[in-house]
Amino acid sequence: MRGHHQFSNSLPGVRLSLSVWLVLAMSSLASAFGQTRTTPSWNMQETAMTDEGRLTFLNQPWWSRASSLAEGESFTMDLNKDGHPDTLVIRKDGNIVETIND
Repeated sequence: MRGHHQFSNSLPGVRLSLSVWLVLAMSSLASAFGQTRTTPSWNMQETAMTDEGRLTFLNQPWWSRASSLAEGESFTMDLNKDGHPDTLVIRKDGNIVETIND
């Protein structure tokens, strides 16, 4: 045990360098496999807050359709354009609710 303890304390710089190397390697792998995005995904864009920190639907292209829904009425949308509905908009308890299945 004593040898292990001395080894751990004698190479703290090596451990740090290895940790830094691992972080850089993981970052490089993520970039190589397309995990780094410059543009947010469709669902993140759909739920992005304003510069004032508010979540609002008023500027969404579907807002006029949503605001005319009667209580309990709904419609679906295919926002990621894969041919299947991924978003449900419903009027519930007087509120417009958007549910996203990402």
